[in-house]
Amino acid sequence: MNVQAKADYKEILQAMSPLLKNHGFKKKGEYFAKAVEHNFQVICFKTCPRIDELLLTIDVATCSGAVLSLFRAAKGLPQSRTVGFPAIQECQIRQRIGHLMPEHKDKWWEVPDGADLTAIEEELFYSLVQYAFPFLEKHISDVQIRDYLLTQGTNAPIPAANLIVLLNTVGPTDKLPAVLNEARKNWGLSAYIQMFDDMQLNTSA
Repeated sequence: MNVQAKADYKEILQAMSPLLKNHGFKKKGEYFAKAVEHNFQVICFKTCPRIDELLLTIDVATCSGAVLSLFRAAKGLPQSRTVGFPAIQECQIRQRIGHLMPEHKDKWWEVPDGADLTAIEEELFYSLVQYAFPFLEKHISDVQIRDYLLTQGTNAPIPAANLIVLLNTVGPTDKLPAVLNEARKNWGLSAYIQMFDDMQLNTSA
């Protein structure tokens, strides 16, 4: 990222900070996070630098604190490190903001070097208010996260493991055998078997 792109990116983040702070978010390095009871909302600005411009987009995410602690503990982290704000890759639900917009496609804002940032900042502000915040509010409880994952299926090992943990935690447990069997058939899930055993999950279903 060239010097001008870095300056533009810094200015954009500074322009978005008051809005995000007014909604309860705290800046955590390159992203913003908010605790909602035991769960978390995350907004992450992502960049893709080019020679003479900056490309910018936004990822939004929600995270179950209970699932986060279990996965961190399963990695062998000390108890003091199993709590705290998640990184976006630790969140169970992640969406690129463009897919929340009416067009439902990836969206990157182009920021030419030396451009007036006012219009871009206004678009980002509008997108956060109209699309990001409502999505996050609708997908923050463990039940809401579980329901979202149920619509996505077990098409990847980590989402499958997240769904199994939530079904075991908030139910309905009668869905566990089918989801577990499908996930084990597709992915094995050997990396998570010990965690499931510690939860006294019926992995023989």
